[in-house]
Amino acid sequence: MGLPTKKEFSKIIYLISIDDRNDISISRKLQDGNFIGRIEKVKQYAVVNDSLLFARCVDDSGKSVYYILNTRNDSEFAEVKNAVTGPIDSADFINGWV
Repeated sequence: MGLPTKKEFSKIIYLISIDDRNDISISRKLQDGNFIGRIEKVKQYAVVNDSLLFARCVDDSGKSVYYILNTRNDSEFAEVKNAVTGPIDSADFINGWV
């Protein structure tokens, strides 16, 4: 079992991999020091500004899908659906967000 790898985006948002550098998630750090996942199976990401983060992920069928994390809508007790938009297919992501 490998050690967790963490990259900090902000004081509360981290890119985390455990055991496998190909299994990466974007997670929120809780006040008690634990983490809660927000976006799983991340392959690429882009920090847009201090509140938006885009992530390209791969779904179970191997297709690229996109997610958007809005940290302004996120909190320790927020439901993921309130902070994360997606999955968005490639065409909709390019036409609506790029």
